[in-house]
Amino acid sequence: MPRAYPGVMRRPLLALAALALSLGLSGCISTTGVDDETPSLTPTVSPSPSPTPTPTPTPEPEASADPSYRIPAEAPLEASRLVFERDAVGVDPVTSLNVASSAVRGQDYVLEFDCTPSDASITLSLSPAAGEDDPPATVTGPVSVTHGCSASGRATGIRVNRMVGVQISLVTDDAARAWAVLQPAD
Repeated sequence: MPRAYPGVMRRPLLALAALALSLGLSGCISTTGVDDETPSLTPTVSPSPSPTPTPTPTPEPEASADPSYRIPAEAPLEASRLVFERDAVGVDPVTSLNVASSAVRGQDYVLEFDCTPSDASITLSLSPAAGEDDPPATVTGPVSVTHGCSASGRATGIRVNRMVGVQISLVTDDAARAWAVLQPAD
């Protein structure tokens, strides 16, 4: 039996091929994520979406590993305070220094400090704060202290020859956290 419309099936296929070719030449079809493999004529089942990953908890601060380490609350008479934190390898450490008030001539001062982890060490130095050099000022007593972090520390007998702001400097290679406070002796 002869076919009544022999070219009918070819026309829609040719029209689809022409449309795909024109879109492909105009750049409207994205090939992102398309494999180079020959497309299959069998329907594919898309994989079920993977579960949303739960956020990884951030590690606890080092302070939890050393319960004796704690930064004291600010006291109204403290002259200077330094707080140092290094949270991760490759991240620049953060040091905050606050010269709250001037140290007074004739007053004895104490430098209290602590650091962590316990196998680290720090070196603290005291000097007149920037801009406090006219007239020259002198800080006497233990103006440089090197201390292991296994316990908190205290340096006494610190004095100044005139009213001056005192700056605390810190040097360490292995401490993760440290603090130091200069305040009048009791």
